[in-house]
Amino acid sequence: MALIWSAYAAALDNGFVWDDHGYLEFNPALTSFTELRHAFDRDANQGANPLAPLSYNYRPVTFASLYLNARVLGTTARSFHIGNLILHAALALLLLVFLRQRVGGTRPWALGAAFIATCWWALHPEQVETVAWASGRYDLLGSLFCMAALILQTRQGRLAIAAQGVLLFLAIMAKESFVPMFAILAVDDWTLGRLDRRAIPKYVFFGAIFCVWQWIRFRAGTGSLTFSLLMRPVVELAIDYSSAIAIYTERALAPFPLAVAHTYRPVAGGIVLLVLVLLVSIVVALWRKPRWMAPFMMFALMLGMVGLVLRASGNSAERYFYGPSIGLAWLLAIALGKTRDSQKAMTRYAVTGVTVAVIGLNFFSDIRRVEHWRSDATLFSEELENGLDDWLGLHHMAVIDAGLGDFPSALSRIETARQHALLAGATTGSLAEILFTEGMIYLRLGNGQAALERAQAGLKLLPGFPSLHLEAAMAFNRLGDEQGEYRELAEALHLSPEFPEARIAMCRLKHSRKDFEGARRELDRVPASAAAIPEVARALKDAANELENDRNPAE
Repeated sequence: MALIWSAYAAALDNGFVWDDHGYLEFNPALTSFTELRHAFDRDANQGANPLAPLSYNYRPVTFASLYLNARVLGTTARSFHIGNLILHAALALLLLVFLRQRVGGTRPWALGAAFIATCWWALHPEQVETVAWASGRYDLLGSLFCMAALILQTRQGRLAIAAQGVLLFLAIMAKESFVPMFAILAVDDWTLGRLDRRAIPKYVFFGAIFCVWQWIRFRAGTGSLTFSLLMRPVVELAIDYSSAIAIYTERALAPFPLAVAHTYRPVAGGIVLLVLVLLVSIVVALWRKPRWMAPFMMFALMLGMVGLVLRASGNSAERYFYGPSIGLAWLLAIALGKTRDSQKAMTRYAVTGVTVAVIGLNFFSDIRRVEHWRSDATLFSEELENGLDDWLGLHHMAVIDAGLGDFPSALSRIETARQHALLAGATTGSLAEILFTEGMIYLRLGNGQAALERAQAGLKLLPGFPSLHLEAAMAFNRLGDEQGEYRELAEALHLSPEFPEARIAMCRLKHSRKDFEGARRELDRVPASAAAIPEVARALKDAANELENDRNPAE
C-alpha cells in the first residue's frame, strides 16, 4: 500500500483533464438522484453527459460509483482521484490475497512471490492512465469485481456461486468488456477439476445473468456492442485480435511513452500468422499444465474484447491493459513460485532480482507519468511528443489555445488534427468532435458561416450529436437565420431533452419572438442540477433577468 501511495500520491493534486470536463467537472447529473435513476435505463453518455453522442457505453454501475463519490467526498477533482486510488489499492490487496492463495497457500515463499507479482502489476506504467485519469473508473470497478469473483472460486456452495454471479453482473454493468470473465471462470474450474456435472447449475445461473444483462441493454436502447462488432469479416477479426495480443504483450515488457491515444495500426500479415500459431501452440502446451491455463486465458480472452474495439475506436489506449494484465501478474506469480522449486539458487536470485529491478524502474516511471496528468496543458503537450500524427493531442492543444485566446494557433492545430485524423482512419465520432471544436473556434472569431459549415459537416458524420446541433443553431443565430436556429435547437432537445445550454438558447429565441410564456417554460425545464455548472448558472441567471426586465405588457 505504501508503494502505491508513494507512486500515485501526486495524482491527488491533479485537476480535471480530457473527458473529465464533460463527465465529472461540468456534469450536473452527479448531484441529481433523478439522473442516477436514469443512468440505469439509458446510455451512460446520454444520461451523464448530454454533450456526447449516443454510444454503446451502458455502464450504470460506474455512473452510480461516481455519483456516490460526489455525494460522499464532493465534486472536486481531488475527491474523484481519492476514489480511484482507493479502488486501485483495494484491487492490489485482493490480487495479493488471491495470488498467495493460488501460488503456494501457507508455504513461506508464497507470500513473497505473490507480493512481487502484485507490485509488478500495481506499479506497471501502463496502469497510470486508469488510475490518474478520474474518468477511468470503469476499469477499476470491473477489475475489482472480477478479482473478488476469482477469490471465491475456492469456495463451495450456493452462497459462493450466488455471490460470484452478483459480482460478475456488477462487473459487466461497470464495463461491457468484462464479459469474458464467465469463460475465464469456466477455464479455472476446469484447472481445479470442478468442471463436471456438478458445475452445470452454476453456469446455467451465469448464463441467465448474461441474458438478463443483454435484455437490460436492449431495453436501455444500447443493444449489443459485442454482437455488432463480431459481424465483420473473419480475416479482419483475426488481424485485430492478433494486433491486440502483439501490442499489449510488447507494452507489458516495454511500456510505451505516455499517450492518451496510441493510434491503432494493425500488425503485418506475417506477424498475425505468427501470433495465431503461437497462441494455438501455447494452449496445446498448457493443456498438460492446467495450472497455467486460467491466467493465460484471462490475458488472451480479455484482449479478445479489446481487439473488437481497436478498429472502431481508432486507438490502442493504455487503459485497455488494466484488466488483462491481471492474468500476466498471475502467470508471473506462478513463475516466481516455480523458481523456488529450482535446485539452482542462482536461478532463483536472478529471476527475483531482475523482477524487483523492473518494479523499481516502473515505480519511478509512474511518478513521472502521474505528473503529466496534472492538467490538459501538461497532458497534451506531453502527448505531442509522440509525433504530429497524434491528432488527439493536437485537438486538445487547440482547445487550450482557444481558451487562452490564441485563435490563430488554435485553428492551425485543429486543422492539422483533422488532416492527421483522416490519414489515421479515425472514427466518425472522433472526426465529428474535431469539426465541432473547429466550429466553436470560428464562432469565437465571429465567423458564423465557417462555423455552420463545420457543424453541418460534423452532422453528416454523426447526426445524433446534440452539441453539433447546438453549434449549428448558434451559427444560424450569427447569420440571422431564426428559422434555422429554431430547427437545430429543436433537434438538439429532441436528442437530449435535459441539455441545459440548448434549453437556455431556446428560451432566448422564444423571448426574441415575444413568446414570453414559452420562454419561461423553457427555463422551467432546465434541470435544477445544471446550476452546479458555473457557466450554465450564469447563462440561466442572465436569461431569467432578461425575461424579468422585458415582460409581456399584457401581463
